[in-house]
Amino acid sequence: MLVQATLEKMRTMKLSALAEAFEAQLRLSHYAELSFEERMGILIDTEWTARENRKLARRLKAAKMRHGACLENVDFKAVRGLNRPQVLSLSRCAWIAERHNMIGISPTGIGKSFLSCAFVERACRRGFSAYYVRAPRLLHALAIGRGDGSYTRVLARLAKFDLLSVEDWLLAPLKDPERRDLMEVIQDRSGRPP
Repeated sequence: MLVQATLEKMRTMKLSALAEAFEAQLRLSHYAELSFEERMGILIDTEWTARENRKLARRLKAAKMRHGACLENVDFKAVRGLNRPQVLSLSRCAWIAERHNMIGISPTGIGKSFLSCAFVERACRRGFSAYYVRAPRLLHALAIGRGDGSYTRVLARLAKFDLLSVEDWLLAPLKDPERRDLMEVIQDRSGRPP
């Protein structure tokens, strides 16, 4: 009866992983061999891991990646001119924390989109917020924002991401409003405190 009340309180407090781990400890006899501190540590680790996994899932969903890419799946054997040590160095995401930019330039079909999404995925796994968007869609969203009055909200949202990955830059010449919009995005992002 006390156990049921405790489980209900855990679930009410949204500690579902903790509740499941607690139930497992009650069911499985090998937990009885552990000290109170060890059992409590396992319970806390389980809840912490579940919360971190939920945060990661939210970051990955918000990133809106086009490809389910990750840096572990980058093929360095293919002739693309990728510098493996440089990619691995960039995979640590220190450049994001230091508020640096990265520009990838190569011919069509080399895998820039995949690599871009892989860096977005890595940033999310490292705890950064990230967003992947193609330049035409970004420009379209900004134009709509100017029209419906949400322009400043769109700019503010883009400025909040730790990593903004913009794909397919300058495939066509920019119109004057588009140049101004991109300048606003860049200015807002460069003015953010670290």
